[in-house]
Amino acid sequence: MRTVCLAAAVSVAFVGNVGAAEWNMATGYGDAFYHTGIVQRFIDDAQKSSGGSLKIKLHKNQSLVKLPDIKRAVQTEQVQMGEILLSQFGNEDPLYELDNVPFFADSFDEAQKLWKVLRPKIDASFAKRGMRVLYIAPWPTSGFYSNKPINSVADLKGVKIRVYNDVTRRFFELTGSQPTLVQFSEVPQAFATGLVDGMFTAPQLCLALKCWDFVKSFKHVGSHVPTNAVILNERAFKKLSPAEQNALIEAGKRADRYAWDTARGVINKQLATLKKNGMNVTEGSKAFVGELRVVGRKILDSWLAKAGESGKAVVAAYRN
Repeated sequence: MRTVCLAAAVSVAFVGNVGAAEWNMATGYGDAFYHTGIVQRFIDDAQKSSGGSLKIKLHKNQSLVKLPDIKRAVQTEQVQMGEILLSQFGNEDPLYELDNVPFFADSFDEAQKLWKVLRPKIDASFAKRGMRVLYIAPWPTSGFYSNKPINSVADLKGVKIRVYNDVTRRFFELTGSQPTLVQFSEVPQAFATGLVDGMFTAPQLCLALKCWDFVKSFKHVGSHVPTNAVILNERAFKKLSPAEQNALIEAGKRADRYAWDTARGVINKQLATLKKNGMNVTEGSKAFVGELRVVGRKILDSWLAKAGESGKAVVAAYRN
């Protein structure tokens, strides 16, 4: 039934006036996420650059496709375009989760340096799967949400901590925590039922969920710069006119630059908003971050063993 409904919802993919293309784009995020504003800006830019011949309807907040299913929906052309959390698909290609290895590329400068060598590999990986990456949108750096103090790795032992991908799950297993994969929309319920009593993520998620209603402290440690990827189906792309194709590509380049600039600027504003809403916001001590780096190096070693020669080549190029 779900497949039938989805097919019906997107059956308008190429209708209307001759020469006009109407696309559907799915994102898992609502207006409370700055990523959605970046997506809308990109869509407006692409439509205008096409001279109005390309129409893109944005379906927000998992209203058309659930976030974990968006990549598959784009790959099968159920929707022409979508926004995904790249690291959720590390089981398909380890390169998708490299920027989520804690304390590997843990600042925006380092993350952009990493993406200079990583992007061609990611583009090639998606091309093999019949898709194209239009732009990458980073998140702010991460920290711990909890109702009890977390000032050392020892304080993490036994904490039931919400994580959002496999690489962070492996990281927290090494700290003695009890990591649980929970989708962002289910976080409030997970805290309310005792499924989790802590969380590790960027402040953006807390703002969207108003998490000060159920957790009182945030300790920022940096760690890494996660990314979303806006992707499209290559078959659908080739059905467009050359002008429409160029409009998407060039709008994607502009969106990429804007997304990185935006992410760099939001962290301090978001931390201030958490404080304004009564949260205790602090920075992790040098000693605590040092302990976390030791665990991060273990995760990088295990990632390199899994990623093989292609992964080692990316890491070597980044370090050089």
